[in-house]
Amino acid sequence: MTERLPCRSEGCSATILPATAAKTGGYCMPCKQEMERAERQRYIEQNRRDIDLYEGITDPVGILKIMHAPLKRDPLIRYIPYPLKREEVYSALSPGEADRLLTFALDLLEAGDEDTCQEILVSLVCYQNKPLESCIPTLMERGIYYPGILFKDASARSRDELLQQVEQDKDNRNHLLLALAWIGDDQVVHQFHEWRTVPPSWAEELYVPPEAYAHEGAGSLRRKEVSAGYSIMTATL
Repeated sequence: MTERLPCRSEGCSATILPATAAKTGGYCMPCKQEMERAERQRYIEQNRRDIDLYEGITDPVGILKIMHAPLKRDPLIRYIPYPLKREEVYSALSPGEADRLLTFALDLLEAGDEDTCQEILVSLVCYQNKPLESCIPTLMERGIYYPGILFKDASARSRDELLQQVEQDKDNRNHLLLALAWIGDDQVVHQFHEWRTVPPSWAEELYVPPEAYAHEGAGSLRRKEVSAGYSIMTATL
């Protein structure tokens, strides 16, 4: 039987085979790995450099483009954060700057970056209350109906197209109903009321009744249903 050797680390009670000791300098593998990790960490701390991606950039649109771009992950790089939060930069955009960012988002969509496009569009709605009617046809052509807030305050034409599609598009029905809830005009309120009174044939395919989707756009729908005398939202908001 091969005699095992004690690990050289102080306080370690492990024993190792002579072959392992020859590879590790007499340390057990856990101790050797910990030593290598500590050595790597010391190297990183001694050689890490700060990088300011925003240096010299004053254009808010340019700043937001950087904020939305994926960062190269490197333990030797420490990125200096921008002094303002992303939502603060969005909130301070001028109308012209918001339009430029909208164009950039659509360029990203054309290039195949749907996720970043949606992220920018949602931010424009949330922090600028910017209508996206100009790009809704593009979103619909590409089958993008989520998140529903992208359709907030959309035009009657877009609303009617969604109302027509929700009757036929089983695969996207869930997102279409959420988009309609965010449009939240009188016609949408009336339609949700009708679906509650007379459930559509596809209602059984949903996990919840159609009118339950109205909670997504709860604020605008509640205001409109009160004025119209409807009761399509039954839960406390």
